[in-house]
Amino acid sequence: MSDILADTAWCLLPARSRFGGRAKNRAAAWDETPTPAEERAVTAAARTSLRTDLPVATGGLELLELLLSQNVPARRLSARAGDPLVQRLTSPPDLTARISTAMSPAAVGSGMAMFTGFELSYVEVGNVRLRVRHGGEGPAVLLVHGHPRTHTTWHLVAPALAAAGYTVVCPDLRGYGRSTAPPDEPDHSQAGKRAMAGDLIALMRELGHERFHAVGHDRGGYVVQRLALDHPHAVDHVVILGDVPIGEALARCDARFAHAWYHWFFMGRPAPLPERLIAAGLDTWYTLDPARMGQENHADAAEAIADPRVRHAMCEDYRAGLGVDRAADDADRAAGRRITSPLLVLWGAKDDVAELYDHDVLGVWRPWATDLYGYALDTGHHMMEEAPDLLTEALLDFLPRP
Repeated sequence: MSDILADTAWCLLPARSRFGGRAKNRAAAWDETPTPAEERAVTAAARTSLRTDLPVATGGLELLELLLSQNVPARRLSARAGDPLVQRLTSPPDLTARISTAMSPAAVGSGMAMFTGFELSYVEVGNVRLRVRHGGEGPAVLLVHGHPRTHTTWHLVAPALAAAGYTVVCPDLRGYGRSTAPPDEPDHSQAGKRAMAGDLIALMRELGHERFHAVGHDRGGYVVQRLALDHPHAVDHVVILGDVPIGEALARCDARFAHAWYHWFFMGRPAPLPERLIAAGLDTWYTLDPARMGQENHADAAEAIADPRVRHAMCEDYRAGLGVDRAADDADRAAGRRITSPLLVLWGAKDDVAELYDHDVLGVWRPWATDLYGYALDTGHHMMEEAPDLLTEALLDFLPRP
């Protein structure tokens, strides 16, 4: 294990710029020699992570990801499947027994099955640090998850888009997964979609993408809507999955909506009531099915919702939705601001969105967009997991060819 720990410590160290000094917001390199103090500090962190059986979802790269997520003084850290370090982390037979009982031998052997060829990074943007996987070459497509998922919900769609000639970027939203969250504000604006959209603009610029396509599901759809309204210069084509604008949903709220989407109002109650009640029945509140989600995706989401900090951040997301997000939508509607990018809205035929809006989802969206398309897919709410091929086909039909 000493070799693994040494290599793990090495990869965790801040990168040095090839132009001298510390690299700022650049990926950590494998071939840069740490100072003795850095080596001691990070090796200690690695040993602590291994010894305390912190939750590890799958495989060697998930161990690397866990270690990368520790408090290491680097602005951006990254790793790619296939690197020698990752191969070494996934290969030793004794690693399974020493890390965590939650990681099976099959999982260790699988390594990074979800995102082969993608790079894992942690990137600081303003006052948060985002976990992001990105890969492929070509025009950039940003994929934004919803509640209570993490970026791994895209594990079947992202590689297909990359294979079709796109660069694909899949972040965890602030507060979700292993991205950090800033301190709470009295109005919950730190969890608002405007703040989240600002994070993603900064992230895409950091990755070298000044203009990109954006796809958002569920809460991520509201973030993508805000991206398109606040940053029209940066967003090319827009896809929103399973949503109508928050302001529209609340303005049209009736008994059907309150009954079906009661979690909006429960999670939007002041802290700590929702957080405590959810924690008391976590498996009842979040019914995650590994057979439907895929084992690795399920493990990542389950690890996230088990973290009380993530659960609080998710509740803050809903509190912002009932307050600052609705206010932002209402202000845009009153001012006549519209999404000027081509907008595709998709929803699941087996979901309840169409029923809630009298089978006229596009009618709800029409005042919000100048170039609107949309239709139902034969799937439920989590279409990227339930019908990834249908969704990928729809995206490739809509997005400009590379």
